[in-house]
Amino acid sequence: DNWFHIGGLGTVFTVCIFSLLFQHSVPGRSEPVRDKKKLPAIFFAALTVTAALYAALGVVCALYFGPEVLSSVNLNWSSFRFGVPPSEALPWWATACSYLIVLFPAVDTLSVFPLIGITLGNNLLFVVPDAWLDRWGRGVLKVACRLLGTIPPIVASVFVRELSTILAFSGLFGLYIAIFTPLLLVWAARRASHKVFEAALPTPYNYR
Repeated sequence: DNWFHIGGLGTVFTVCIFSLLFQHSVPGRSEPVRDKKKLPAIFFAALTVTAALYAALGVVCALYFGPEVLSSVNLNWSSFRFGVPPSEALPWWATACSYLIVLFPAVDTLSVFPLIGITLGNNLLFVVPDAWLDRWGRGVLKVACRLLGTIPPIVASVFVRELSTILAFSGLFGLYIAIFTPLLLVWAARRASHKVFEAALPTPYNYR
């Protein structure tokens, strides 16, 4: 069988970007670290371990399920029999494991979605004009920004059900956030530092 399909590279790339995307949470994760010079090594180790685990899980599932693997591989466990013949009833532990694997992504996403909405809402609040803050108040605009960050994805999920399409679309934004945004922020910060101080000032985050 042909295990490599060139047409799937785009989907794999966007899914990888989406699954390893955490740049929007770097400031909050960096704050508790006392020695900022260790941050590159910490984030590199986290990305390496996570990518290796994802790759191992993907390869094992692809080898086992083959062409029957679904776009969300956890759904393959809805009919998984754990080696029990079809003529015999599944034991309770097998049924429990099937439900746990099938429901885990939905429950996990449901638990983390409010945190992502709060982070996105807070980021949107930073770009709100001061005139709006004076007119409406910070509390009202904070709630509005958080609703703006959470309601559109919920509405969009009603109309788009295909997981690969959702991941591909999300991965396009993830590509910009993961690769281009950090570079643009560093470039803008150094440019502003040169303009104000005539040099790029060192910060606790410098590691070279």
